[in-house]
Amino acid sequence: MSWTSSRNAAREAHGGSTRPSPDLCLRRTWRNPRNGPVQQAKAAAVRRRAAVRRRRRAMVFGLFQRRDAPTPSATERVYGLIVARARAPFFYRELGVPDTVMGRYEMIVLHAFLYFHRLKVAEPAAKDAAQEVFDLMFAETDSALREIGVGDLTVPKRIKSMAGVFYARAAAYEAALTSADDAELIAALAAGPFEGADATGARPLARYLRASVDALATQSVLALVQTGPTFPQAEAST
Repeated sequence: MSWTSSRNAAREAHGGSTRPSPDLCLRRTWRNPRNGPVQQAKAAAVRRRAAVRRRRRAMVFGLFQRRDAPTPSATERVYGLIVARARAPFFYRELGVPDTVMGRYEMIVLHAFLYFHRLKVAEPAAKDAAQEVFDLMFAETDSALREIGVGDLTVPKRIKSMAGVFYARAAAYEAALTSADDAELIAALAAGPFEGADATGARPLARYLRASVDALATQSVLALVQTGPTFPQAEAST
């Protein structure tokens, strides 16, 4: 049978139309492994999983990166400066602080401690401002944990644990700063930002911490509260 005869036969079989019947289309769809509903559903699931992985990867890379508001408040501006300095590549590339979620958090804790350490001797208004920065820090931490997929029931426990880390580090740094010898401060930093790993960079980080204390001491309380802290260049102080 010629191609023309086959087409005419198909037209007669389908009421004068050469378009296949719906039943025939369905059979062809199921028979084609590339177009079948099961295969299409699997492909869609693969695409969704890939999109989720891309979003989570972007969230992890941006974790603890302060999101700039269109018109940030003084508290947001202060916290933004703390986070920006904590994320300086020098700490991770040159000093060896682990570039992990906890490594970044530890560096935020260190710089937040420096800010609070400076304001603790100031007037009550400055203490109120410090409290607002503290509250924002943990609100942002809560949001960051949720963005990377930590469950709603787990987040409060993680926040409580991370708050415990903050208080432990603050107490250790405060005590170490009272000694002229850097040994205690180096030990505190080795157990903190370096997560107990290779802490070769703890000594230069200790010098940076002391230089930051001195630099913040020269800045007015008004500027610290309204404009934010100015930390020394880590490269120069280490």
